[in-house]
Amino acid sequence: MSTSSVRNLGIRLTADRELDLNDAEELVAEVGGTMSSGEARELFNLILAPKDEYVVGDDAQTRLLNGAYTTPVRDGDNTKYDAFIKRYQKASALLSQMERGEHAYLSPEQRANVEKAILKDNNLGGAIALLQVYSGESFAKTTIPPAVVSLVEKTVLAGAEAYDVREVRRYDTKTENGETFQAPRGMWSPYPQAALPYDSLRFDYTMITPEKLEEDAKNMADPNFEYTIKTGTRSYSEHEIQEQLDELRSFGYYSESDIKGFEKDLRETRLVTTEKRQGSLNTRGGASISSAYDEAVHEDVYARGQRGQKWANNFAILADGSVHCLPASRRSQSADVVLTCPSLARSEHMLYNGHLDVREGVVVGVEMSGRLAKRAAEGKTVFIDPIAVLKAWGFEVADNVNVRFSNRAEDGTEAIVDPSTQTIRAPS
Repeated sequence: MSTSSVRNLGIRLTADRELDLNDAEELVAEVGGTMSSGEARELFNLILAPKDEYVVGDDAQTRLLNGAYTTPVRDGDNTKYDAFIKRYQKASALLSQMERGEHAYLSPEQRANVEKAILKDNNLGGAIALLQVYSGESFAKTTIPPAVVSLVEKTVLAGAEAYDVREVRRYDTKTENGETFQAPRGMWSPYPQAALPYDSLRFDYTMITPEKLEEDAKNMADPNFEYTIKTGTRSYSEHEIQEQLDELRSFGYYSESDIKGFEKDLRETRLVTTEKRQGSLNTRGGASISSAYDEAVHEDVYARGQRGQKWANNFAILADGSVHCLPASRRSQSADVVLTCPSLARSEHMLYNGHLDVREGVVVGVEMSGRLAKRAAEGKTVFIDPIAVLKAWGFEVADNVNVRFSNRAEDGTEAIVDPSTQTIRAPS
């Protein structure tokens, strides 16, 4: 069949403002043994339509999702729905894995929750988070506390999603000449970075817990503890510039125009200056997390910030419920860019990202990133409450701390924290 035939059938079947099980069976039959990405998208559009257009029965939704996920997409199909097809393929693969007996650690109830997230709630990201927390092991190879497992389970069943921060959508964009083209835009962040879990971006280095904050405070007070701290920035000296330019000329294949371009870059480059220090009882910065940003070149990706902090306040909660912060130098040897919150994903799904401020072991500030805050306010996505996550890990949170939302919906609506489900969502 074709995309248009599935769309037209859906329009006819929902004319009575209801989509029931018989309608779903007819739609699945219309698709046939294989389907195009467009046909799959039409099935999902029928489920996701606004509630004021027509009512979708629970059994009808389950049948459509089951039909979509168990019908293979035809090879060589167009990539118009790239992001959607990637989601579809992940969900289909998870269902197949469980059917083959993989994820044997799942109890019958846990398996039912994963299947519900995919087939009833159309929440693939939530299913991925459930599988991770049910395994009991974090990405850093540590044990996930039962309180965190229970919280992630509760919020996913209430609609919270775990998202792939690399995901993009293509939107119609006009050039200065008025021509329209499809431009990619990050769904979850304007910085859909892909970073690797190496050196200062290892999961065990970026993951923070109350115990790691306490250890950091002890280290910074220990006179035998040596660390490197950033003290400022400098330019290349004239000697360093000429030395590098002479080396480039010695290669024999750079023109003088190229050399001048390199010289300009060298003169504009800022280098981070550092110095070695030792801990003391008067040292500040231990067990604290605060902002750290610069565009200078780093030679030591483990250097602490100028306030002595080991981690920057850019943070994320990954699909395993663990809390991670960027290193204070915001650089990695495997990524020659300024690291941002999405860098913490390292190909895994996220439950939340934003900013986290900690002073001497106590959480004093939590902010939600702008794009997530807007999606929540518009009712597009439900997110886990980060403060509930921090408390489940045992962090001490100051009494006056509430989630700060750095964006709103276009009409000015701001997202809310729902204490009954421990999620962030649009007000009802």
